[in-house]
Amino acid sequence: MVRSVADVSSDDWSDSDDDLDDLDDHDDLDDLRAFGAAGDLDELDRWLAESRVDAAVTSRRKERWLAQQAGEEASVAGVLRDLGERGTTVVVSTVAERRHRGRVRAVGDDFAILDTEQGEVVVRLAAVSAVRVPGDGAVTGDRADRLTVTLADVLPTMAADRPRVTAVTRSGEQVHGELRSAGRDVAMLRLDGSPADLAYLPLGSVAELVLR
Repeated sequence: MVRSVADVSSDDWSDSDDDLDDLDDHDDLDDLRAFGAAGDLDELDRWLAESRVDAAVTSRRKERWLAQQAGEEASVAGVLRDLGERGTTVVVSTVAERRHRGRVRAVGDDFAILDTEQGEVVVRLAAVSAVRVPGDGAVTGDRADRLTVTLADVLPTMAADRPRVTAVTRSGEQVHGELRSAGRDVAMLRLDGSPADLAYLPLGSVAELVLR
């Protein structure tokens, strides 16, 4: 039943006063008095400014943590894939003391293919000594979705076309000829010149293949 003002007893008003007294003890009400009731707008501005600073510090810490996590997950393959997707021009140096300037066309489990002015170059990731990019070309390289295909997987398909290649070993030796076949861990070239000798190259010794 809805009660009228006349039905409210003095005890009820006393109870209400007690409730208000309880509210007076509440921390939130004290804060409101400090910020609003007392008219202390300067104090409110200071509190808001400190809150914004705290939020900014927390945000920067989170960004640094995420960047650190990404850096710890980086790999050569991930860096090259990121750069390839951006279309960034790179300079890849190898342990054979050679440099290739171009764009990353594809990245496999243990190799990368570069498009250069000299043609396509297949570089073994284990033979990469450095990757140089412009100053604004930083990437995280924390890719976990790289291709699982290996150089041994793609060489037989390449050999079917009998391409002329220059195979460069990790020691820097260059072998010129026609790629005739490739197996699980070896490739066979018919060498340029006469007589046309054959060369069997262990894939583990190959740093790069330049398709001519």
